[in-house]
Amino acid sequence: MRAALGSVLLLACRPAQKVPTTASESLDSGLRTPGELVTAEGWVSTVALDPWPEHRTAEHSCDEQGILVEDGLLEVRTGDCGYAVLSQPSLRTVRRSDTIELLLYHSALTAAEAAEAHVAIQLGDDLVWETTLPIPSPSLVHDVAVPAPADASIGTMMVLHLHNHGSNAWNLAHLRVRH
Repeated sequence: MRAALGSVLLLACRPAQKVPTTASESLDSGLRTPGELVTAEGWVSTVALDPWPEHRTAEHSCDEQGILVEDGLLEVRTGDCGYAVLSQPSLRTVRRSDTIELLLYHSALTAAEAAEAHVAIQLGDDLVWETTLPIPSPSLVHDVAVPAPADASIGTMMVLHLHNHGSNAWNLAHLRVRH
């Protein structure tokens, strides 16, 4: 009983943590470290957050067996999941003055008919990066560093939008912030 009472008194006497009162204070509250914005394991299929719902057609489908983590990387196999919208809360705070780095690569894009592939990354409502590629296309590595589009607090939703006809593999190696 005395030990429990002592613990309660010790906790009650600790100095209170300062709670950020402004957006600027929240962004500077020790969460401004460079590093990964997401984890490969953290992506969740969330079609409801699709920034481009007009891209989805009746032929688009996604068997989530085609979304997997392999060797620490997110992999989307478009033979199973030809239309993926994945999201997760950001792990770090981002400022407009920061750089967002992304390493994404894909196998040769093939399909029975000519088509297009579209991939995009959003931070909240702001577009970070996107590309549209013709199908067929050779395999490519997209090693990109772009200015952050806006300030964003830790926990801001990151969204990956990908649609692709044919059986191809896309891998997201990293998505990180650099100050």
